[in-house]
Amino acid sequence: MLNSNNIVNKMKKIIKNQKSKIGKYFLVGFTVAMIYTSCRDNQWDNRLSGNEFDVSLLDAIEANPLCSRFHEAVVIAGYSDLLSQDNNFTVFVPSNDAWQTVDMNNVAAVRAIVAYHIAYGMFLSTNPALREPLQMSNTKVVNYNSETQTFNGAKITSADHVAGNGVFHITDGLMIMQNNIWEVISAMTELQQIQFIYSLNQEVMDMERSVQTGVNRLGRPVYDTIWMNVNNFLKQIPLYDEKEELTYIVLKNEGFDRLFDKYRSCFRGSTDMATDSLTRFHIAQDFTFRGRIDIAQYDTIVNIFGVKVPVKDAIIEESFEASNGIVYVIDQSNVLLKEKFKPTLIEGEDYLRADNSSFVFVRFKRWASGERDMFLSSSNRQTNTFHTIGTFGQDSIYTRASKLFQVTSEEHGGNIRANIQNFWIEYKSYVFSLDYEIHYVAYDDVLDHYDINEPPLRLYQKLFVSMPDRPTLRKATNNQIINNYLGDDICFVSQDTAGIHKERIMRQWSLDITANRPQLILEPINSPTANILRVDRVGELTMWLCNTALSTTGSEQGMLFLDYIKLVPKLPEED
Repeated sequence: MLNSNNIVNKMKKIIKNQKSKIGKYFLVGFTVAMIYTSCRDNQWDNRLSGNEFDVSLLDAIEANPLCSRFHEAVVIAGYSDLLSQDNNFTVFVPSNDAWQTVDMNNVAAVRAIVAYHIAYGMFLSTNPALREPLQMSNTKVVNYNSETQTFNGAKITSADHVAGNGVFHITDGLMIMQNNIWEVISAMTELQQIQFIYSLNQEVMDMERSVQTGVNRLGRPVYDTIWMNVNNFLKQIPLYDEKEELTYIVLKNEGFDRLFDKYRSCFRGSTDMATDSLTRFHIAQDFTFRGRIDIAQYDTIVNIFGVKVPVKDAIIEESFEASNGIVYVIDQSNVLLKEKFKPTLIEGEDYLRADNSSFVFVRFKRWASGERDMFLSSSNRQTNTFHTIGTFGQDSIYTRASKLFQVTSEEHGGNIRANIQNFWIEYKSYVFSLDYEIHYVAYDDVLDHYDINEPPLRLYQKLFVSMPDRPTLRKATNNQIINNYLGDDICFVSQDTAGIHKERIMRQWSLDITANRPQLILEPINSPTANILRVDRVGELTMWLCNTALSTTGSEQGMLFLDYIKLVPKLPEED
């Protein structure tokens, strides 16, 4: 029987250097098994008895007659020290016959090949992790093909040659190194889509690797500067990431121009240059898809942002297999605007700040979007003029002028009440330069507000808006809301009847801006576009939902309810 103490000591040394959990657990189990068995009829016993754990991978490879050419390549490439380190590696060693076509005098080529055959961590042939995408020392990935049982075209012919700092497997050929998607499309410099991505390259100082060499006469640090390339598009769409499989489509220039002309009006920025850049950015990102997709099998495919991209009528000019996916070059794709620009939902409970957040509550309601809505605890009564539907459907004034609507402590936070005119609650949303309808649900479900003996409460709420890159909304000392994009005397108004749960559309109303009457509502604007929110620039929109009542009495200010606001783009009809 083998000396168990010697084995344990050797295994402890190896386990100490393990980077791979799986390899560590395997070796621990293997040690225990060796202590309790004297079986010498397998390759592990033979290797242990030969003291192969005492030699480095570099020495083990050199000692194997089938690997002499690879050992020579390791020396030429300058990787001798790496494979001698007290670390763990998995090396795929092409047999001597596989090196016949390699020019060993081309140091750069030899270095690239060697780097692509070394992985960090110890992966025996029985380790399932070896069948997953395996990142090599040059950061590129090797993929296992279960049908052919090959690693990027190379098949293991002799496995599990264990050494003190890892394991090597002998293969029947060189592993074929594939370019990733970014490396593939980088050569397509004649195409506008690629030209644009390239134009975003910026050289910035690498603060971690740059070394301070002193200070200048002003006392500021001076560096031996290391520069690195940063590309904002590739930061968001990592086409170079070897571990994430993607499909990327590049449009020919005519198809790119057609989509550019179609998109451009929706991405208006502060300058024409900003508009053009943002439009091109969206086109370039819209043709990124998860996984490897055979686009010839589909009419439309859904990109990583959930946009349906039509490919049925596209002509595939070229296609390329990449290490992390597939690249297609097609003539055109007519992405529909209704697929690109979808409604934006802003939940009532997701407010950012308020006139006084102490009065704002989130309620849990099964009927609400996300099962929550927002509520403002306001005064304990509210004076309103009532409206009923007349014989011919018109909205007529009810004979009773007012009623007190009592507030229950359960629904309205007890004695916590906001008797504030134009109490505001803030929401923000990223918008495009489009026309929108403002849909909303504000459900007043307080029973006292729609009892059977009196007409139900008519709830009015105001919405003020400030546009992207414009002065934002604020409240003046007289409680008037200013910087509203429609001016001081017009805003969007919602009308709801207590007890009715329904999605409605906000409409512009005129406001009273006379002294001491801070923007009380007057009447609806009579215009075909009165229900349109017209956004002239992309960016972040600010919205203030404000209470209102038909009275200036401090104790009778209106309440606020909001389940959600939905910004619905008004887009032209398309085929």
